[in-house]
Amino acid sequence: MDPVLIIDFVKVPGSDKCQYELNKPGLDGILAKVENRRVALVVGVGKAVDGYDMDECLSDTVIIPDPSEPLYGFEWNTEMNSQTTRGIWFSQPFIVHKSSGEEVAIILVDTQGLYDGFYDERDWSTIVGLSLLMSSTLIFNVSKDLGEDILPRIHSFFDYGLQALNHIRESIDGNGRKPFHDVIFMIRDWTRRDPPYGLEGGQNYRNAKFEIKGHQRATAKQSRQMIIDSFESYQCFLMPGPGLVAVNGESGFNGSANQLSDDFNTKVDEFCKHLLNADSIKVKTINGRPVSGGELAQFIDDCVKILNSDKMPRASDSVETRHRATDLKLINQLKDEYVNEMAILSLDKPFSGRTQLTAQSDDLIDGMKAKFSFHKKFTDEPVVQELTALLAQTLDTAFQSIYTENENRRLTATNDMITELVDEFKADINEHITPDDYISDYTFAKIVDTKREHIVNRFDTFCAVESQLFDSHKQRLLNQIQSESNVFIANNNQRNQQLISTYEKCLATL
Repeated sequence: MDPVLIIDFVKVPGSDKCQYELNKPGLDGILAKVENRRVALVVGVGKAVDGYDMDECLSDTVIIPDPSEPLYGFEWNTEMNSQTTRGIWFSQPFIVHKSSGEEVAIILVDTQGLYDGFYDERDWSTIVGLSLLMSSTLIFNVSKDLGEDILPRIHSFFDYGLQALNHIRESIDGNGRKPFHDVIFMIRDWTRRDPPYGLEGGQNYRNAKFEIKGHQRATAKQSRQMIIDSFESYQCFLMPGPGLVAVNGESGFNGSANQLSDDFNTKVDEFCKHLLNADSIKVKTINGRPVSGGELAQFIDDCVKILNSDKMPRASDSVETRHRATDLKLINQLKDEYVNEMAILSLDKPFSGRTQLTAQSDDLIDGMKAKFSFHKKFTDEPVVQELTALLAQTLDTAFQSIYTENENRRLTATNDMITELVDEFKADINEHITPDDYISDYTFAKIVDTKREHIVNRFDTFCAVESQLFDSHKQRLLNQIQSESNVFIANNNQRNQQLISTYEKCLATL
């Protein structure tokens, strides 16, 4: 009952494309054992981690009743590298009996681990897409938590499966049917006690995780709604870790049940009884009708041909388009954050000096680049460099706009200040002048000089942020003050002449 490689995933020589290769004799050999029974195809996908795959646990639990007997079938892996490659089928279907007496053949399938370093996200989309098309129950393995960083990727993978299904049959939701059967999110190595391990805790986790709330981002809502709408049933199961002996791969470890933790063995047993319940397990249907082994073989053959054909958009195109949109969104988010931070720095000031503004901008831009690099730390370096250059260009454009706006505010504030100071100068001089009175030239000069010094000091304080920018404006202020002084001097001289004329008339009268 050794595993059989049914579907291989190979790179096309001289190209970045991948294609599926179907082992049709192997597939026909397994499905021949199904005979005329209905088929339940349980397919495991998800993150490649050291330790175990759930299909390994299923095969261990179902066929090895002795807890001391070593695991056989799917190999238990204690290395960092992914153990399963492509599509491995357990060679012997498990025959279970419904309470009605009907027999169902259950076939276990394990797939290439996602995020394993050997393939990229373009390839993972097709791996998950084909798994969705084949399975009646999909087990999606997730390590520790179904986080917000994972859901959009799952959305992308499932969306590719929907596109493929759309090419295989006319309508993905004909007669009100949902596109896919069941999905179980296996949350592996669950460490929290609330919610507790198992199916009940998993359902509580599912209810909270997939709740759609008003304050959520649009992408978060879309990912959840897509999963809810696409599956007849979606569940979560919280699985504890298998224990240190298994995780560390200690000497003599062979995958037997008595080398695993009690919690793990208990929950694997619970999971298997739930998953392989003959009366509740979903059988594979096409267009709502259960299929025979021969029909399933033809359907899988059709799926492989569709995914290898030009009818489907290349997964790389879909992924690259989504990545491009995600990258541009991140760049725009960082630009908005940069603009907001720059606005906060100038919040209590009419304007900033050019040197200060540039220094603040440089610091913020460095921070935005660091954030971007953190988000893209798993992206190829040439792509990161290209995107960082685009981010820098975007932020520089934003800075030029901020710089121009700051210059306009500086000029407006300077003009307003000059007008205010000239008006203050005129008002202060007027306070020293009484109609029909005369101030001596010496006294008037002292008043003007004192007020001019005060006005210049105020202007110097105003432009202290970068005084060299205001030299021409300061000269304009001094020219206006001098002009107003000349007017006051002329008026004072005129009053003096009027007083002399009046005095002379009085003398003549006497």
